[in-house]
Amino acid sequence: MADENWYSLRCYVVLCSMLVGSWWFRNVGMVCSFAFLAIPPGFVFAQDPQTSKGGTISVTGSQDVVLIPIKLRLTLLVRVESRDSKRALQTFQEHRERVTNELSGLGAIPSSIEFSKPMISVGIPGVDDPEFARKQIRQQSAQMRNLNPQRARLPASDSDEEPELPTIYTASSKLTAEWALSENSEDDNLLLPSTIRSAIQQNDFKGKNLKVVLNPEEQQLILPLMGSMSYSIANRVPEVQLVYVGRLSEAQEENAMKEAIQKGQAQAAMLARAMGKRVGGVRSISSTSSLQFPSTMRNYEIGANGQMVVGNSRRDARESIHEDASNLILPVAISMQFEME
Repeated sequence: MADENWYSLRCYVVLCSMLVGSWWFRNVGMVCSFAFLAIPPGFVFAQDPQTSKGGTISVTGSQDVVLIPIKLRLTLLVRVESRDSKRALQTFQEHRERVTNELSGLGAIPSSIEFSKPMISVGIPGVDDPEFARKQIRQQSAQMRNLNPQRARLPASDSDEEPELPTIYTASSKLTAEWALSENSEDDNLLLPSTIRSAIQQNDFKGKNLKVVLNPEEQQLILPLMGSMSYSIANRVPEVQLVYVGRLSEAQEENAMKEAIQKGQAQAAMLARAMGKRVGGVRSISSTSSLQFPSTMRNYEIGANGQMVVGNSRRDARESIHEDASNLILPVAISMQFEME
């Protein structure tokens, strides 16, 4: 019955447009009327979805997930030195093979033992930035001349010229390895880091014993440069990192999302009651958890000077890493918008 009334109304509008008005209005009216006639019965024009008479409430619910450590991860800077670039690379390759075998003997997961592509750099032993160190020495020398005018009037001597400094070639690489943690022995898991650190020191995984030995004359030449670079030691990234790794499962994420949604709904209901209203339907919902923004922390890379620096590569967003096995936490957050009634 409603469809018949709708059809009759449309026919009446079309007939009126044909009988009323001038020729131009009749033609335009007929076109509009036939378009109106084509609208199906029951059609309702859409309203602006952003329009809400009662207003909206936006809330965020969050839930922390405490993860169980499943792995222990080692990140280590390996450096070997030589007075020849080819020899430095060859020494590194021999050292890499030995360390790989010893890590396997310590129980590391074979597939997890990886060395980054070695970087060959040339520099002065014990001096990270030779140019900066030379600049510092020049400034000190200029200050001494200013304090001693008689020396400033003397002609430059051979001792004022910068001597040729010893240079070495360094092959640097980032080593990573992982150990699976035992589910039955928590004590073994806690003692594993100290066992690995002892092996690193005793077996020289870092390559400290593969450095160039300078003679007394060379040591005397670079000593002022080393003194001017002492400030940088405190700013270096640690060359050895041992962290526990926990991984978020899909079931854990789903349960955490449910908890976060319930907290968000409770918060929205409390805000609505404070305004004398009720919570209506959900208008939008989205995840704003840290899983959407993976952290770059602890992604160390080899810098241009052969030192470990913080890189830009992102780590797995579902993983949490920490030196303390009890601090493996991942937050899951849900943002929601409700209508108010």
